[in-house]
Amino acid sequence: MNKIESGQLDGPYNQPDENYVATQRVSKRSTCPLYLAIKTEVLAIGAGIDEGVEKDFYISDLWQILMKIYSHSKYDSSFARGAGGVFAPHTPYTYLLNEIASDFEDLTEKAVRMSVGRNQGTLEDSSPSLTAQPWSGCGAFRSGS
Repeated sequence: MNKIESGQLDGPYNQPDENYVATQRVSKRSTCPLYLAIKTEVLAIGAGIDEGVEKDFYISDLWQILMKIYSHSKYDSSFARGAGGVFAPHTPYTYLLNEIASDFEDLTEKAVRMSVGRNQGTLEDSSPSLTAQPWSGCGAFRSGS
């Protein structure tokens, strides 16, 4: 969080970076402390859900990271289209924002499934508090609201 707050990463993380968002070969994400910290937290929360732990998972920490990155992310419309109108690569910040929102979605689904399985109800009957508030914000974030 301190690196994000300091603004140190704003320059490079707000520029399109094909290597950071690459799906083949080794990407810059493999050595990115932000990406690794986020994914470590997601794995820990997921493991807690899998184990049926009923304690605070600090899901709000992940929400705070998302909001801090969002506040430092700058959108430059010139990056939106590359040659021939093809979508240009994400910036590292936009990639991280999308990853966190996707992780919230996955964690919510996992929490709901565990809750439903434990209570033998239906998916519609279940409303876990674990990720409800952060996920509702992510839904608006991902839809562009």
